[in-house]
Amino acid sequence: MTGDCFVDNVPRNDGVSGLGYKFNYLIIDNMDNINLISGNSEISGISGNAHILKKSADIIKYAGDLCFKEIKAGHKVTVIFPYRRPVYFLGKYLSDAYKISTDKTDMFSIDDFIDKSYETAARRPFPKISPAEASFLIFDLNKKEKTAIIKNAEKLDDFMPWGYKLFADFEELLIELTDPASCDAIIAEKIEPAQNLSDFSNKFSKFSEMYKLFYESLVKHGFSSRSDRYKFIADNEDAPLTLLPGKVIIAGFYGITGAESVIFKKILKNKSDDARIILKTGSGILDLLKKLELPEIEIKNENGTDENSVKFYFNITSSIHNEIMKLKMKLKETIENSENKLSSKDLIVLSSEDYLFPLLHNVLNSFDEKDYNVSIGYSLNRTPLYSLFNLLSVLHGRKKEGKFYAKDYISLFLHPYVKNISGKLSGLPQFSFNPVQTRMFFQSIESYIKKNKILFISVKDLENIEPVAGAESSMKHYFAEINRLFISGFENIENIKDFIEKIMEIVDTVSDNSNADWHPYGQKFIESVLTALMEFKGINFSENKNKKESDAEQNSRSGVNGIDVINGID
Repeated sequence: MTGDCFVDNVPRNDGVSGLGYKFNYLIIDNMDNINLISGNSEISGISGNAHILKKSADIIKYAGDLCFKEIKAGHKVTVIFPYRRPVYFLGKYLSDAYKISTDKTDMFSIDDFIDKSYETAARRPFPKISPAEASFLIFDLNKKEKTAIIKNAEKLDDFMPWGYKLFADFEELLIELTDPASCDAIIAEKIEPAQNLSDFSNKFSKFSEMYKLFYESLVKHGFSSRSDRYKFIADNEDAPLTLLPGKVIIAGFYGITGAESVIFKKILKNKSDDARIILKTGSGILDLLKKLELPEIEIKNENGTDENSVKFYFNITSSIHNEIMKLKMKLKETIENSENKLSSKDLIVLSSEDYLFPLLHNVLNSFDEKDYNVSIGYSLNRTPLYSLFNLLSVLHGRKKEGKFYAKDYISLFLHPYVKNISGKLSGLPQFSFNPVQTRMFFQSIESYIKKNKILFISVKDLENIEPVAGAESSMKHYFAEINRLFISGFENIENIKDFIEKIMEIVDTVSDNSNADWHPYGQKFIESVLTALMEFKGINFSENKNKKESDAEQNSRSGVNGIDVINGID
């Protein structure tokens, strides 16, 4: 190839791979020389199994051009990426550059590809278990002597954080195809008797036993998991090929798991010349090639600064506010000094959801909404709905001898979502309440409590104080209904299902009868809370009680024309 070559001594044909067939590399050192569509003499007869691009190369454009070339030749193309984000951008590129619909090619994130393959290949596909359901299965295993890892966690409430962590560990082990017996072998090999680590050894032995029994229990209860599906596809000889009728492009991977390694090797071996893997140079490429049993290549560092390379800006500031203001100044300076507008190649990475709304209101407020996309999730524990349930938890948690701390009671009922509950309530269809009327009612209760310096009070006491006892009949019914929703309903909880149903009734009331929807993202927050609650509702928790206190509202907008805002893990 022309240009400054950054790969030493790499012929086009690199011999037989560990997979037992001839494997070819195509080294792309200068993207300016590549035109997959026009029939460039050097590239039109493209035949490499692995296409290796420079770090600065646009892998979406390259994969898109390669897709179009194959589609134009009449082939069906399947593309597999590590995540969903590149799938969207590839579809957008094909639509914008070549005016073709995405139904001409199948595009998957690796997780979506595995899910679709599993549902196609499995004789009886099981639904994917949620972390909450998995934690409950692990909780049951922890009760047994031979798998009792976590001590002093006899209640589900205490065990749930451990359950989530253990499930994540099990999933990480399984996706690497780690056999439980190998865990014990590590202990036997590494721990010497003289080290007096018998307690640790016993606990680790219980861990490996629980790891094995968990996945047996998973199948017994009719569930699958993400890693369990990966293992199923890796173990099934033909499963990875069921969705791959034509050409296959695997693009954008830097590191792969043990299961992915097995799956990709099957695809590369069985699809042979119909399979392409597109990689970019980087620290993980040699390890990736080794895992795929592909011929080794020697890669030099890319010297010099590419005008299209990524630019990083670092600033020291004392607070979030100063960081946001610095970012605003840097963006303004960048735009003023550039002839080009910001594009989807420009990226703001936020380390925390705390930055999202300051960014939206102080930096991106000068942009048209079409010029940026927000992909970062927003933590529900920073939303008004979460603060409402936090107040509810505090109120019931500090209850003593049937009486509530008056300050907690007032804080809950003066929450904007509570004091504005109005209109026709489902429990009181015969009345219609005005939000001004309901706010004044709760404010009068607050004034009475403060004036009389009341510290603790019961619902029965409240019914007899002047603002309530002297209120008109409709407001007395209103007061009783609000107390049913937030107070008496939680005094006798039968099980987790009963608890969730009572929480969902509050969410429905807040959504239908308060000002929750006035917030621009209020409906999204409510939908996310309901989704999180539904995760628990269908679980057979028997007489155990637990609650989910946090999740994240995922922002997603279909159009991505300009700058993108994501979090660090993305």
